[in-house]
Formats: sequence, C-alpha cells, structure tokens
Amino acid sequence: MKLFSLIYGVMADLIVAYLPSPKVKDKFAFIVHPRSTYDAVNKFFFLKFLPKPIANFFLRHLWPITATKIEGLKYLETGKSIEGWILGVPLTPRQMIENRTLAKKRILQAVKLAEKKGARIVGLGGLTGSLTEGGTYIVNNNKKVDITTGRSYTAYTVTENLFKLAGYFDINLADGKFAIVGGGGSIGLACAEMLVRAGINNLLLVDLIGRKENMEKIIKQLKQDDRDNILNITFSHQIHDIINSDIVIAATNAPEAVIKSEDLKPGAIVIDDAQPSDVDKAVIKERDDVLIIEGGVIRADNIKYRMNMGLAGRNDIFSCLAEVLAIAAHGENGHYTVGWLDLNLIDEISKLGIALDFKLAPFQNKYGYITEEKMQKIRKIIRNKPA
Repeated sequence: MKLFSLIYGVMADLIVAYLPSPKVKDKFAFIVHPRSTYDAVNKFFFLKFLPKPIANFFLRHLWPITATKIEGLKYLETGKSIEGWILGVPLTPRQMIENRTLAKKRILQAVKLAEKKGARIVGLGGLTGSLTEGGTYIVNNNKKVDITTGRSYTAYTVTENLFKLAGYFDINLADGKFAIVGGGGSIGLACAEMLVRAGINNLLLVDLIGRKENMEKIIKQLKQDDRDNILNITFSHQIHDIINSDIVIAATNAPEAVIKSEDLKPGAIVIDDAQPSDVDKAVIKERDDVLIIEGGVIRADNIKYRMNMGLAGRNDIFSCLAEVLAIAAHGENGHYTVGWLDLNLIDEISKLGIALDFKLAPFQNKYGYITEEKMQKIRKIIRNKPA
C-alpha cells in the first residue's frame, strides 16, 4: 500500500508538470533536496535494499516530486488559509555539485511544478539557491513565479542566535573573537555586515584561496566606516585558523563537512547554518567541551508539515522556509532575496516574521535540544579559560 501510494504521488507530479498553469496563483512552494542518500531513503524506503550506485542512478534520473503539504499559514489581512508544499529535487549534494547542469535543470523543473500547482512565490532551500546564482538563473528562465532564496531571514536568524549566545556566555562583542567559514558567500557576507554593525571588532573570514582577491574587497568594504581604525578583519583559506575563535558561523556550500574536532578550542561555539552540515559528525560525539548549534531555525507554532527535517520540534522550521511563509502571508508580490543580500531587505524580512509571531527556536542540533546542563558546562569552560 505504501509503495502504491508513493508511485501514485510520483506519477501525479509528472503529469501535473505538463498540465496548463492555473489562472489564479495564490499558493506557495519551497524547494529542497536530500542532504544525503539517507534522507532519500526516508522518502523512498526501497532504496535501502539497492546497491548505492543503483540508488544514485535512480535519484539522478527522477523528476522533482511533492514531499509534503504545508498547513496552518493564513493571510494576515484576511485570515484566509494559504495552500503550500515542500517540493523535492531528488539529487544528493554531491550529485548536484558534480553535475551542476543537471542540478539547474532539476531545480528549474521543480519551479515549473510549483507554478503548475498554483504557486505565486517559490523559495529555494539548501543548495538550490547557490547553484542557481542566488536564484538569478531561475528568475531569468521562469517569468511566471516570484523567487526568494530565504537567505535574508537566514542571515538574520544566524546573527540573532550569535547575539543570544554571546549574551548567555558573557562574550563581549567588542573584545570576543568571531569567525565566519564561508565568509565570501552571500549569507556569510551579510552576517559579517550585521556583526560589524552590531559592534564586533575581531572577525576572521574563511573561504577558498581562489576568493582571496574578492575577500580583500569585502574586507575593505566592511572597514569603510572604521574611522577609529579598531576593526580587525582578516581573511584565511585555512579552516584551522578558527582555532582561537569564541563563536564560529559556518555557512559554506560544501557537499561535505569542513570543520573537524582539531579546528575548535575548548569552549568554542559553532552556529552551523550549512545544509548539509559544515561540522563533522565526530565533533558532537567526541568533543563534549564544544557547543554545536543549528543556525537558522525558527519556531512557527501554527505551521504543520509531514516531513522529517532533522529538527528537534514539530513546530520548528528552517528560516529559509520561514521567509517564504512570511512573504506569502503578507501577500507581497515580486522577487525578494535574489542574488547578493541587502541589509535593508534583511531588516524588512525580519519584521514580516515578527508580525507572524515567528521566534528563534530553542538551541538545538541534530541530536535534539541543547540541555541546560550542557550550556552550563560550556559556560564553566569559557569562564575558566586562561587569560
């Protein structure tokens, strides 16, 4: 019965993709992809019985599908319910990185499926934003829906988590040491701008060596208002240079983890915003003296969906999804977060979320909510560190 239902849903999505577009578009959609083959097995249970090469062949040739319906969102002005879906591009991160042409094709097909289902606004989650040049590729190739990558709300959520953690652990923004892994990316740069605006003085930006020239321009831009010459912003292409950082934001587009146990000092805090994770699985298991936090998670009490996002609570959602919900609920028209981020737009999106009573979700990672015992242990380590 489960297999029949699965086949029916997959074939229905194929048919819908070829139907005429509805005249009225008042719905929304959010596009995701599996973070690993394990995620894909959760949807297609039979894959666990197949050799990995055959499973990957299946995923590579499958068209976009409907993963789940999203319920509970209403227009703020009228109270009318808004229908929405999470759509899946069945490619793993490695498949997407290794074949970007195929990835773009599948993402564009997913947007087309959203359009045929009546979506007015479509959000790009995970790697689908970065692999489409911040959504600009979709904007240029599909004129029938509005696009947002969700990065504005994500950057806001990540930095708000940093400020909350710094306050909890008494880490002074002016004197503390902070780092952004993926500092040359759209979210990384936006976070850097917000951190500097908030008064952070010691910031390390880590990215690929090929981005050195661009990073130098970014650092010059960040320092342009530094009349007192107190900002210490540096660039590195070596991950291990984060070893002295108090709080690290991880926001790369890497298909695999880049931060290892040996890269973090005792008492270090990592706000991991990458999907898939930038932090090696062994860090949480082996390093009880560091804190790993899922970066962009929002508590949305009225939103319901039937899908395992790997979050701790039923009403917890990723902030990139929250951005789509906020835009849809306000009935906004036009593209939103596309290309590079703008601080004014980030401030605007955060206000849209506040109007929906979206809040930061409790601190969590892949193993659940962070306990007070764990928080106190990290606090003790930080307080006892040598001067």
